Parts: sequence; C-alpha cells; structure tokens
Amino acid sequence: MPEWALRAPLRPTAIVSTLDASGDLQSVNPLTTATLSGPSTAQTGIAVTYTVTLNVAATQTYVVTPSCPGTTVAPGSFNINGGDSTGQFTVTAPSDGTYSVDFTISPNLTRAGRPIALSAQTSPVTLAYDAQTPHQISINAPHTRTLAEGSTAQVYYRVTGSGSWIDGGYLYRTRTSQGSAANSFAGWVVDLQPGTTYDVRLDVTEPGVGSWQITGTRATRALPAEGAAQTKSATTANFTSVMAGAVAGDVIVLAAGTYTLSGFSWTSPGTSGSPVVIRGAGVDSTILVDSTGTVIDLNG
Repeated sequence: MPEWALRAPLRPTAIVSTLDASGDLQSVNPLTTATLSGPSTAQTGIAVTYTVTLNVAATQTYVVTPSCPGTTVAPGSFNINGGDSTGQFTVTAPSDGTYSVDFTISPNLTRAGRPIALSAQTSPVTLAYDAQTPHQISINAPHTRTLAEGSTAQVYYRVTGSGSWIDGGYLYRTRTSQGSAANSFAGWVVDLQPGTTYDVRLDVTEPGVGSWQITGTRATRALPAEGAAQTKSATTANFTSVMAGAVAGDVIVLAAGTYTLSGFSWTSPGTSGSPVVIRGAGVDSTILVDSTGTVIDLNG
C-alpha cells in the first residue's frame, strides 16, 4: 500500500517592510539602517565632513545623495559599495546661519541621526604668525572679541601635500599683567624642517557658544648656505672687532670658549644671496652666555 505524507505547502520567504513616519522604508533585512554623523557647528566658509554609516557592511552598491540647502555640498552623490560600510561628504556654509544637513539612500534604508542642524559662524579667532624661523612656527591668534573662560585652541600641522595631521598640542591663552584673559592665543610648533611649507590648523572651542576650524599655511625660513670656507675666526678676546669688520659672504668661526655677550647688538652686512655665516668650533666647546636676558640682538 502506498504511503502518503501530509506536507504543508511551501511558501516563499517574505521580506516584511513598513513605512516610518518620514516615509522611509523599514525592512527586516540584516542591513536596515544608514546613520548620519558629523558636527553641529562650523566656521563660515570652511568645509566640514559628515559620515554616512551602514549598520553592517553592504552586500550591494548603495547610492547616497547628501543635501544641505543654501550650502556647497561635495560630492553631489557617492557610492557605498559592497563590503564597505561608510561614506563621507563635506558641507561648506557661505555665511553665518543655521542649515539642515540630510541625505537619501538608494535602495531605501531607514535613515537615522538626521537631519543635523548645522550652525555656521564666522570664527572669532584669526590665524597669524610671528617672524619666520628655521625650525619652528610661532603662532599668534588674536580674537575679534573676548572669548568665554575655558575656551581652547588646539593646533595641528603637516607638511603641505602630505596626509595625516600631527597634533601640536594646545596654544596658551595669553593674559594681561592683571591676570585676566587677553584676546589672543599663542604658542609654537617646533622641531620642523628649514625651508619647508606646512599646513596649520586651529580647532577652537568656546564653551556654550560653538567650535571653529581655522586653516592656513606657513613656511619655515631656509638656512643659509654654510659658505665655501672659513674667512675669519674670532676668539673671546677679539669677538667684537671681528664682528664689526664682517662683510657680505664672510664665514666666521668662533673658537672654543665661553663668550659673555650681554645683549651684544649687531647689524649684519649680509644679503640673501651672500649671507654672513657664524658658526662655533663645536657644540659643546663654543658657548654663548648672557647676563641681561639677551645674548645677541641681530638686525638686518
């Protein structure tokens, strides 16, 4: 006698989808969410970066179209390809104001973390520099108004055209002789290469008000050529007269000894093409000291 088995009819697995309040498709697929993240404040005229993140790596290509009316958005659209889970775009606000940062994604996924209200303000800090030196960049960043107590400015730098930023630490908040905060940040980036152009970035934060990112470029001063050969020598006894008789192109070597100069003032006769080079006989043997706080006052 044949045996019969009662079997339930097979049905294809359904993907249940619903619409949320914003009209976005909500799916029960493992990949369900695309989240927007990024800053809520920015400096007017400076691009800020936003990231769209999928909750799991994509198994197909998703097309993201960012938006922020009244601003410049780049790129206009981008792909998050299979195996990836993030993509980025930038927003540049042309003037002070509040803007709405958002995005769409195709095929549709639930969108989270959006829109972001972006407040763009003109930075109250300007990036300025003191005189060029070969191995450091001296920063003097004045304020256009008095900043709140606790405001900070962190400096980053990199060789122009290179990749990652290097953390240069926080600038000092300068203070008046009475101890109150003055309207300036100041500090240095050190151990740099002579004759090299660097990108400089300040991340300024004012508690309760906002944050800004300010960028610029600055070149360190190139070192002069050391000269073909020594033309003059000086000792602790005749240093002053040798320096007084220097001419463009001289290479003056200071003999071993301790030179107590105490604010010696000297105007160089050298030029950019024919500088006066002064060097010691050795790092540990030629020593310059002072008793007034200034070793040599150089001019020219």
